[in-house]
Amino acid sequence: MFLCIGAAALVVLGTSSAAASSFAPPTANETRRQRIDALVVDSRIEDRAAIEDALRVRMVDRPVSHSAAARAPRKGELFGYLEIERADAERASLRLLLSDGRAYAREIEAPANARAREIAATIANLVVGIEEGAIAPTAEHVALPPALRPAPVKPPSKPRTSRPRPPAGPQWGLVASGAAILAVGPPAPQGFAAGAGELRGEVRWPRGLTAGLGLRIAGNRARDYGLVRIRLAPGVGYAYRRGAFELHVLGAITVEPWLALQDGSVADSADRRPTHVLLGGALRLEPVGRIRLANERSLRIGPFVELAGSAVPSRDGGVARVRVRDEAGMLDDLFRAGGFEIAVGLVLGPWIPIR
Repeated sequence: MFLCIGAAALVVLGTSSAAASSFAPPTANETRRQRIDALVVDSRIEDRAAIEDALRVRMVDRPVSHSAAARAPRKGELFGYLEIERADAERASLRLLLSDGRAYAREIEAPANARAREIAATIANLVVGIEEGAIAPTAEHVALPPALRPAPVKPPSKPRTSRPRPPAGPQWGLVASGAAILAVGPPAPQGFAAGAGELRGEVRWPRGLTAGLGLRIAGNRARDYGLVRIRLAPGVGYAYRRGAFELHVLGAITVEPWLALQDGSVADSADRRPTHVLLGGALRLEPVGRIRLANERSLRIGPFVELAGSAVPSRDGGVARVRVRDEAGMLDDLFRAGGFEIAVGLVLGPWIPIR
């Protein structure tokens, strides 16, 4: 009796130890767990686009791309690369290579028209098993084939330091303008003083500095008398350019001979100062548009305004006036030249490069 019980106990103990010995501890490969951050499909696969779409449906939490457009894994990332080693009408041999060198081979049986879905399902299940550490690799330390290797990243090229282009040479301009001259302030007469036309030549250097000389002829008529003013105005200034806009600021010294006429001849009976020249200065603003033409030429057109002041260069100075006596012996003001004047008008002229 005791012998039977002891034999049975030995059998149970032996069975338990045998069962315990069948549960081996997990290997290092089985305990290695890491998320696969992206899947890359071999771009040479015939149904590559269909496989990518099927993988994206089943693995929406990570990017899926093909080897011709994939980047290299960054530090700490793990990529999976899918390739088909061989295939026929009914089956295919797959291999999933990880960027750390592990490889997992699988065989599937599926006709060509359903193969993309079967491949996607197989790879999705395989990825889950790898990430859980439940599937051992078929091989380790496997190098990626050349077709799956990401293109080497070219180092960023140094930006070309383009030499600053030397500014273009100076330009020559010829400006024609028409203006109305208004007399402002005392003495009488005030208001419209003369109509004028001017021709001015200018040189503009690349940085905007300008220099020019203008010739203006102005005149007015009242009763049988006329007034003629001829002004020379050398000046310097600055021409600012931005796109098709130009702003000219010009300061000039003015020398302006004048004379009174009666019936087209010099008026002997006109009451006037003995000096026939006005000296002064002017400040001119021209906000104009510039129209580009061929051969680096351009045309400027727009308004201008000029503020000028001049006087008779005599000991008592003053404004030149032309007056006549009426039948009652009273002096009647006909014209005024000098003092504070404002001219407004339009300018038109070309810019031509100086070769």
